[in-house]
Amino acid sequence: MDLEGVKKREWFQELFSTSGRRSRQEFICAAIFIAIMSTAIRTTPLLRNLIFPEILLMYIGFTNVVKRLHDLDYSGYWAGAVYACFLALAGIGLMMEMDNPPNIYVPGFVGLIMFGVVALGFTIGLLFLFFKRGTIGNNRYGYDPVR
Repeated sequence: MDLEGVKKREWFQELFSTSGRRSRQEFICAAIFIAIMSTAIRTTPLLRNLIFPEILLMYIGFTNVVKRLHDLDYSGYWAGAVYACFLALAGIGLMMEMDNPPNIYVPGFVGLIMFGVVALGFTIGLLFLFFKRGTIGNNRYGYDPVR
């Protein structure tokens, strides 16, 4: 893997920019980094109740997904579908846990089916991003990150 292009860019731009491409290896490494940081935030008593670090990690994850989609020569707008599934999973899960959901009632079985369908879509989307080979050579989103 040629990291010369990554070294030339500023690390800050690399984390927060949605332009460019990200290879499978870079995508998986970034996803592992985000998972480790999220776990560290949730288990640290001082940071557990702060929302900003989680929002920051969600944005970094969003840019990671956008760049991976660019590597596959898809528009970054498809990242919205991935995050819509993520938010739907979180919302359905919260509604199933609530004793008295405000103005919404999701019966246990229906909620479980909804959760399963959305989780399946989310899983298929992530597997696609993990295993689909990127566009060989340059594409409209930039240079090939593998070459």
